[in-house]
Amino acid sequence: MLVMLIKPFSLIKVSCMVGVRGTAIAINAWVEIVCAFIYFNLRAQLYELRDRLDSLMWDRKELNEHIRVAIKEHEMMEIMMRT
Repeated sequence: MLVMLIKPFSLIKVSCMVGVRGTAIAINAWVEIVCAFIYFNLRAQLYELRDRLDSLMWDRKELNEHIRVAIKEHEMMEIMMRT
């Protein structure tokens, strides 16, 4: 008699456990997908920032060269004006 009363509850327990495990697996999968998406976007932004930084460094080198040439020309003009 007691077994007949307990059997339906154990079936309910098993079905709830299956549901909980399935939900946990689905949540875990979504968390992995979201983490991968965030990681991918972060890497893309880092590559973009690195490219910008490289471009700015190149521009800075060019500007430094222009400044050096302008200073040299200015010095030459001063020398020419003195004589």
